[in-house]
Amino acid sequence: MIITGDIGIDPIASSSGFEEALLEWAAQSDLFEHPFKLRTYDISGVPLYRFHAEMVSPRLGRKVLGSGSDRSKVVSAAKAVAEAIERVVVLDLSETARSTWYDMELRGGELQSEATITPSASPPSLPPDALNSTNGWAIHYESRRAIQFAVREALERHILLYSYLKDGWAGFDIRQSGKYQGRQLYSLFTKYSFACHGAGICAIDGANFPGVVLGYLCDQAASLSTSDRWGQAFFEAYEASLFYDQPTPPMGWVDKYGYGILADYQRHYVHSPIEFVAADDANKPKLTSVSDSIAAHLRLIDVAPLLNLPVPLYAAQVFGGDLLPLAFSQEVQDEESKSYIGHVMKRWGFLAGLPEYHPIL
Repeated sequence: MIITGDIGIDPIASSSGFEEALLEWAAQSDLFEHPFKLRTYDISGVPLYRFHAEMVSPRLGRKVLGSGSDRSKVVSAAKAVAEAIERVVVLDLSETARSTWYDMELRGGELQSEATITPSASPPSLPPDALNSTNGWAIHYESRRAIQFAVREALERHILLYSYLKDGWAGFDIRQSGKYQGRQLYSLFTKYSFACHGAGICAIDGANFPGVVLGYLCDQAASLSTSDRWGQAFFEAYEASLFYDQPTPPMGWVDKYGYGILADYQRHYVHSPIEFVAADDANKPKLTSVSDSIAAHLRLIDVAPLLNLPVPLYAAQVFGGDLLPLAFSQEVQDEESKSYIGHVMKRWGFLAGLPEYHPIL
């Protein structure tokens, strides 16, 4: 994805050594619980490391959990720290942090999309509180990379929600993807694309529950079936399956899966049997383009001075405009939220409102 437009921040020359510096800061910080939790997976004989870092937000005292996976322990741990920081920014620091605002238009190209960014004349209105979540946020050492990841995060939920709201499970091209430790894996490809992006779901059967757990991804439509982001979607789903398979959850995971609207929805699909009908693998998934462009707003926050970090770190939020927000009927109760979600859904031809449950979490 190409980012065009002046965001007023010079690219960094090199991020070499940033992971080590960030981990040294976290090790000395009383905001983190030590030591970090580590799980090691054997993937075709090659170890993959998955760290979990628990952090306390400095203003509200809320605990958040960040996760990261990589074949390098250092990179995996640094990803976990960065994700924890991102969640602290979203849930705690974003209300008072100095933000820079932009308008954005994403246009698709077959091999490369382009996001054109222009400074906003005034700060755009944020979604109502009932629609505020970590969806559409991303964090990175490089500001433009943070924007790229935030765009993909927001597009992911938008495309998945559109596909399910339009056709239910029939909005996905479903394929069997083999088994892992006795669990059946499915790859679900959206049948619709926006700005030349498609999205997918990795669904995993549980060993001790009747339903499925889900992980998500988004990539250029032309490379969706071979995207390396399927790996992250797999781990997102697989770790949830481990949680629900065990009578005594692993330490520290209850906060991640046990509470809140996302946990309620997850439990609904865990306990609801679903029989996926897989398509013939001989036929490649096909995507129908709904729109070649998406308009949205962008918010950029310089995180380093907020936490006295030894490395540059930027948080980006992509929201509003044409994007369907991640929303749940049980939380959209006030008139402001109903009006907001109703307007965006009408933009894409949905008049019936949100279903009682949907699998996009």
